[in-house]
Amino acid sequence: MKYEGFIFKIKPTNKFLSEYERLKDLFFLKNYKIKVYLDTCILGMTLDETIKQEDSSPLKRIFENKKEIIEPYTSEKTKEEMSKHANNSKKDYLHFIISFFDVIPEENYIHTIGGSIGSLSLGSAPLGCGIEEDDPLFAKLKNIFDLDDAKHIFQAIKSEAKYFLTTDSKTILSRRKEFNKLGFKIKLVSPKNLENILFAEEDNTE
Repeated sequence: MKYEGFIFKIKPTNKFLSEYERLKDLFFLKNYKIKVYLDTCILGMTLDETIKQEDSSPLKRIFENKKEIIEPYTSEKTKEEMSKHANNSKKDYLHFIISFFDVIPEENYIHTIGGSIGSLSLGSAPLGCGIEEDDPLFAKLKNIFDLDDAKHIFQAIKSEAKYFLTTDSKTILSRRKEFNKLGFKIKLVSPKNLENILFAEEDNTE
């Protein structure tokens, strides 16, 4: 079996490949940074009166000690959600917070098929209009997640993020098992999950 340029005489197990990915993140960081997509809830935590220490403490540790090896960013989808906040003062503050991070343009969730003579069967759509349909990836994500969550995860996958960081346990983290069956490399993680990954080697030697 060939995996990332390596040839294995015996097919490696999923556990081995997961460990390989973790070690690669820990020891081969000079050439690249780990891309971490920040969900809206991560950036809006400062306004959340129910913020939990189990989330805030790992974030503090990660960004104080591992900022040189991670590339945290979000998308225009996050800015769009922040712009809808009913409180103008909080809305301004959220935009202040997001200004410290890279914001990537949104990838299209929907594609237009046809629109020219002969591209569609007669009568299936007005001439020149075509038919709009979901991106195949987005369609799969909508079968698992709520619409807005699917849009965020879609953006993270399209931008080749390694981790999708969120505190949303109810509608995202609780659905990881079903999502993992799709076979994407990206991992849906909580702050504690990411802390365990990034500090695993150090914590094991203490």
